[in-house]
Amino acid sequence: RMAAGKPFQQRQELSNGRSYVLHYHPMAEGGWVTLCEDVTERKRMEMELQRQFERFDQALSHMSHGLCMFGPDERLIVCNQRYLDIYGLDPAVAKPGIANRELLAHWMKNVDAPGMSLDAFYEKRKAGIESQQLSSMLLHLKDGRVIEAMSRATPGGGWVSAHEDVTERIRYEEMLRDKNILLDAALENMAHGLCVFDQDWRVVVRNRRYLEIYELGPD
Repeated sequence: RMAAGKPFQQRQELSNGRSYVLHYHPMAEGGWVTLCEDVTERKRMEMELQRQFERFDQALSHMSHGLCMFGPDERLIVCNQRYLDIYGLDPAVAKPGIANRELLAHWMKNVDAPGMSLDAFYEKRKAGIESQQLSSMLLHLKDGRVIEAMSRATPGGGWVSAHEDVTERIRYEEMLRDKNILLDAALENMAHGLCVFDQDWRVVVRNRRYLEIYELGPD
């Protein structure tokens, strides 16, 4: 390699655990100069950084929420597989570096946003993020699922968003609300007065007929 007359590098690991990079530079009149650079600490930092990235990737891949992070330039820094799966995004499109507006254009193909253009949706989300408060939005997908998107600005600009499929929770809440309406209707139309107490002998619920029987005021 020296005979080729071109500079090159070689890594050297010593038995004492230290690491060096040897820089070989040929001289015009023949021979060469070797510079020995101690990169032990840099190598340790690189290995620790690599371990942190691996732990971060594992955490992202095992999250139940979809997660995405954008920089101050509004470009995607990272997202996990769950985020892609929730919205049916093409990983070839939704990749690091894509602008938020471009990602939204791809993303809105599966989101049911009646009467809302890409520009209007973009401005609405941007206003929520710029408020510096945790902003939450319910998104209805065209396949009937409901996604809760929560976004918060990050220090130095940019933001991070967590996306959760809350379809079952929303359906349960609607079912519970419907049952409560039916229960209220049944209570108010009973011929009997009814009053329910808890274990502390405090009133939980009573109907209008109960008040009428004892001539009690609602207060």
